[in-house]
Amino acid sequence: MECMVKLNLGEFSSELRSKLAEELKDAKMLTLLSEDEDGQVRCMVAKNSNTSKFCLANLAEDEDWNVRCAVARNHNASRACLSKLAEDEDLDVRCAVARNHNTSKADLTKLAEDEEWIIRDAVARNHNTLKSDLTKLAKDENRWVRYSVANNINTLSSDLKKLANDKDEDVRAAVGGNPNTPKSNLTKLSKDSSEDVRASVAINPKTPKSVLAELANDYDEEVRDHVGGNKNASETDLLKLAEDEDIGVRYAVAGNSSTPQTTLTMLARDDFEDVRASVGGNPSTLKSDLAKLAEDKAWEVKTAVAGNPNTPESALLKLSQDEDEMIRNNAIKTLEALNSNKNE
Repeated sequence: MECMVKLNLGEFSSELRSKLAEELKDAKMLTLLSEDEDGQVRCMVAKNSNTSKFCLANLAEDEDWNVRCAVARNHNASRACLSKLAEDEDLDVRCAVARNHNTSKADLTKLAEDEEWIIRDAVARNHNTLKSDLTKLAKDENRWVRYSVANNINTLSSDLKKLANDKDEDVRAAVGGNPNTPKSNLTKLSKDSSEDVRASVAINPKTPKSVLAELANDYDEEVRDHVGGNKNASETDLLKLAEDEDIGVRYAVAGNSSTPQTTLTMLARDDFEDVRASVGGNPSTLKSDLAKLAEDKAWEVKTAVAGNPNTPESALLKLSQDEDEMIRNNAIKTLEALNSNKNE
């Protein structure tokens, strides 16, 4: 039987065999395709999540680095297989291992000392990396490695505190956006000379309201924009930003579920359709405002309203008959979801 399958597979074009290797779910068929003479076919087998661990272990020894790299990316690869690939001579293969969330902590520790910075960066991004390794990488000479450490949600607050003083503004910006950064450091970073750093603090859900209040007056529109989208911003600041001259700031406030309904009612009458559309998609918008926005002339606004589950059913029924296909489809999907919830 296997010989007949091999013979039949051999009659297919390499493109078709690659397609089969990519989409098949049968482990035995994938094992047969793993022996294909075409490297692209073997690569597709190595990528397939249905490929057996045994087959992946064999492909981990393939002469083609693309195949080995595909195995290293596969989350079905065994830890023993990944451990072997962690010592691969090819940089891309080791990098794929460093990014794989199934890679053992011991192998991540080894890769954290790789001579190639891109490997160390991959380790710094991996959420399974030991905190002790992140501490070491926080001192790395390469700024992108330190940046990735500053972004990692598992980085110790003590390391984030040190990185808050990093000479590189991208690293400080990453610290400013990390929810584990101490509030004292967020306060300090909110006064940073870099707009990007202040903007990252403005979007951080753990930034104190008092700090957000100061950032709401920042001269940079991106900083104010991020405050407007922060659910921790006070109602007073959100009301003030709802009257901002910058469209992007008002748009952010209009989409914030923490924005008071009275403020959303005001923004529902904004001159710019993007702002009104943001109100139309906000789950906190009053049903009466959604009903009015359902009659808006702009398709962007009606599309957003059609996808909002809080939109009155009568308005959704009307939108489901709209001449615009996207609006119709959104309304129909929303109505189906609502009916499904009623029947549960």
